[in-house]
Amino acid sequence: MKNKNQFNIVLVVPPCLGYDMLPLGAASLSAYMKGNGYLETSIIDWNIEYFHRIDSKYKKFWFQHSYLYKNSLKDHNFPDELEIKKCTENIQSKSPDIVGISLFSTTVDASIKLAKKLKSENPKIKIIFGGPECSPACTGPEKLLKTGVVDFVCVGEGERSFYELCESLRSGKSEFKGVYYKDSADCIIGNFSITVIDLDEIPPPDFSDFQLDLYDRPVFTYQTTRSCPYQCDFCDDRIVWRKFRTVSVSKVIKDLSYLVKNNDIKRIFFCDSIINITGERIRELANGIIKKQFMFEYYCQGRIGEFMDGYTFKLMYNSGCRIMTFGIESFSQRLLDRMEKNCKQETAVETIINCARSGIIPKVSLIIGHPYERWIDYFRTVVGIWKLKHYLNSSYIWYSECFISKHSSLREKLVKEGLNFTDGTHWKRWSNFNTYFIRRVRMKLFDYFMKFSFPGFDSSKNAFDEAKWSLNSEIEPEYIRYRLKYKEMLKLQKYPEAQQALKIAIRKNPFYMVLYFEMAALLVKTNKMPEAMSYIEKYISHVFVNPEAFILFGQILYSSGNLIRAKEKFLKSIELKKTAQAYKGLGMCADSNGEKSFEYYKESFELESDPDTGFLLALSYKKEGNMENFRNLLLDILEHDISGKINCELGYDRLSNGKTEEAGIYFKKAVLTKCPDFNTYYHLAEFLKLTGEYEKGIEFMNKALDVSPEEEKSRINEKLNDIVALCEKG
Repeated sequence: MKNKNQFNIVLVVPPCLGYDMLPLGAASLSAYMKGNGYLETSIIDWNIEYFHRIDSKYKKFWFQHSYLYKNSLKDHNFPDELEIKKCTENIQSKSPDIVGISLFSTTVDASIKLAKKLKSENPKIKIIFGGPECSPACTGPEKLLKTGVVDFVCVGEGERSFYELCESLRSGKSEFKGVYYKDSADCIIGNFSITVIDLDEIPPPDFSDFQLDLYDRPVFTYQTTRSCPYQCDFCDDRIVWRKFRTVSVSKVIKDLSYLVKNNDIKRIFFCDSIINITGERIRELANGIIKKQFMFEYYCQGRIGEFMDGYTFKLMYNSGCRIMTFGIESFSQRLLDRMEKNCKQETAVETIINCARSGIIPKVSLIIGHPYERWIDYFRTVVGIWKLKHYLNSSYIWYSECFISKHSSLREKLVKEGLNFTDGTHWKRWSNFNTYFIRRVRMKLFDYFMKFSFPGFDSSKNAFDEAKWSLNSEIEPEYIRYRLKYKEMLKLQKYPEAQQALKIAIRKNPFYMVLYFEMAALLVKTNKMPEAMSYIEKYISHVFVNPEAFILFGQILYSSGNLIRAKEKFLKSIELKKTAQAYKGLGMCADSNGEKSFEYYKESFELESDPDTGFLLALSYKKEGNMENFRNLLLDILEHDISGKINCELGYDRLSNGKTEEAGIYFKKAVLTKCPDFNTYYHLAEFLKLTGEYEKGIEFMNKALDVSPEEEKSRINEKLNDIVALCEKG
């Protein structure tokens, strides 16, 4: 019997399966196997490796939308023999006992070709297929086993069944649970009865074998629930996952902490069918993420509901949620009832509005041509989207023709009613009000409606842009065009043009609250504080739990002289997330009030070693009489920042200690900085006055006068006259 450590398992992620989202199935399986003693388990991400080798003209089809795949890659000898050979050699180099391959609708062909090649070179290797496409609702185990190159097919949840299968193969037993296989008589054995796993027993996914640098803005994946508690008639989620279960929120936070600690995570996709089962649970999850101060944004799928109020969405936004998908399906209450959606059309509208106003982009999915859809239902959906168009982004309106899965309750109902099936899409209605032709007409009309409602919309690009799962995929030409122009002008420091572009963007989409935050930040740059305050107040009234917004609000109030309110905003920001900027703001407020600021600046500098904050901290040391720390900190900052003010402070420090020559060196260095302020010229002139170099002193005091603010000119003039008088005497 082989030791578990000597039993090599290779998990393969075949193409084509996207270029930004890390596959959860292989990562979860790897973690489970390693946690149960199979330490030699490894992952080969053939998908992303092949993506970087394939001709660039095919890359735009590289994601999980089967109709695009079939119309592009499948008919181009995909994958070719050379590519299969490369992958086979990579697998064989690990001397595997078992090769597990994940199957999705777009990976079946590549997986079967790879399995044939592996079997031809080493018949002893056991090849196991698993994944969504193995479900009886999709390709199914029978068809896969009939290829003759697959030894076992795991159906449903793979962690337990794959582990038990490996245990049997390692020990030489022939007891196989939760899998399909062929017996000695070539008969297919197995059933869809699977063991339901306690999700709290599954370790966090293992992404250690993935080459993150090959991914385009890598999106990590995680699942907090499995299955669905609802009974929508077109869905077969309950067939795939069986019993609905949740991961406890405490374990979710623990797993996320582990993932963040071991990976550079900036984006996560929570791939639950429904993440917001209850308002209490989603709020608990959002609060847990906020308390841990995770620095990632996430995308998720949820359900409409009255509990999804403005506060809940704002909490989710603050925790990092940026896109949330809702299965709206239809805006006809009659059709929603026939679908057994168990929701109200009015609630759907309210949920989308609350979501958009919080700053989260709502993505809606619609079903066109449900068997019970009539023209009146179709037009109600069209009107519903039209009324909500100011809250929606066309890249995130996903509509498709109704597909009737083999194992859905809808299929069962329709079979009883005598419906004639060709396949899941080409079914024939028993009456003339919803024929295949009529469904295609409705789809085409919806294309025209989208192009009319959202200028620039392109249905052929829609899926590609949506698949990026990034805010950068916005393609809407109205407010997005002007937002991009604003960013371009901002880079060029053309602030009036940037402000004008942003104003137009807000006028085009007044519900996209991020624009108000950007406008406030821009107005602060141009020192227009009253205007900036009106924009940030409007933003916070809708997204009041955003810590960055409180920092900006605090900075505006500080600049306006309202120190008490500014301090309140900085403290509110720290309650949500401890940041260097918030502590620096508190320190500045304390300085202006004559209070102690040392602790605030110290906390800020520890969080982020910013030279400006370091300088303020050094001045705090000086106020407390700690000259050694003051001097050492300035010298340390000077290695990273040649600011004139730092050299000036060091010059005065040397001067106060009687070291005139050293002081002169620092003062002269201060003048050599790229952007010396009036204080730099002023301090150097004062030093030159002390050393008797009056003419040079007059020169630099005049420079100080040229660049000083109006309120300082009288003081500098007095000092200039003093040096002139001394020069005349000398």
